Amino acid sequence: MTAKKLTIQTIITNSNEIWKEIIGVPKCSRCGSENYYQLGDGRYKCKECGKIYSDRTNTILQGSKLDKWQWLVAMYVMCVNKGISLRELANTIGVTNVTAWKMQHKLRMYMGEDRYDMSGVVMVDEAHIGGWSGMHLKKKIDYMVEHNYMERGEKYRKEAILAASSEKKQHILCGVNAEGKAQVTHIKGQITKDIIKQVVKQNGITHIISDESQLYRGIKGVTTEQSNHSKHIFMTAGGHTSNPCENRFSWVKRIVGCYHTHTADKYLQLYLNQIIFKMNNKNLSVQDRFLKLGGLCCTKYISNKDVQNFDYT
Repeated sequence: MTAKKLTIQTIITNSNEIWKEIIGVPKCSRCGSENYYQLGDGRYKCKECGKIYSDRTNTILQGSKLDKWQWLVAMYVMCVNKGISLRELANTIGVTNVTAWKMQHKLRMYMGEDRYDMSGVVMVDEAHIGGWSGMHLKKKIDYMVEHNYMERGEKYRKEAILAASSEKKQHILCGVNAEGKAQVTHIKGQITKDIIKQVVKQNGITHIISDESQLYRGIKGVTTEQSNHSKHIFMTAGGHTSNPCENRFSWVKRIVGCYHTHTADKYLQLYLNQIIFKMNNKNLSVQDRFLKLGGLCCTKYISNKDVQNFDYT
């Protein structure tokens, strides 16, 4: 299987062989042993503990009634295409919109497991995503009246629109390490210095490269290099820049605004997982990126309830 031959049709035709290549030697779900008996129905029995399992156990396929080719095609289009709507995925593999929605979010949860070391020197920046455009003014006025930004019949006020729009924006924080690998996190509420300190402590960051924001100053044990974007100075005194974070924000805003126009705040982190997974692995071939996602999907079992109860905090 080469990168040129990896298409939806070849995945459908060779789904069993591709899944065997992804999963490798089946391991016991109880003790992790690779010694097993092959049973007549295709399942395996562990020689060590007697556990009976299959090549779907502890993977994204566990408990699913869908064929392997449907999951593999979903993996392929999710990690290759810049973006795909759930309706397009549903039509591609022949499932309902609800099933496609669950499949997409499960895959995005696995993409979030592709993490990199964010210690040492890290470029950091924050941004806002979402909010309102200039469309649907009547709906916005209804919202402002309902939330006491203005009274019914009151003259349109730009300040009220801006205040309501700011409340509906979501806050995201981006870090890019020395190797160019990024991590983008959805932060609940305002991004404060206490949150930055917590992120620094959890990741072992010792050197921050940022813009002129006060959030990154005065953190104990951390060296801070800052440029001044307001004065069009984008390089620090040490010759570094935080613009790689801006590049990630540009991707996020364009993809979310183009392909995923109705992203619930609760699941925004899952969309970020997908975008950053593709950016971090953009130098890999189509085949290697597909196989990497397949390997992540064999690390644990994620149920529909896990998707419903997803908590990005």
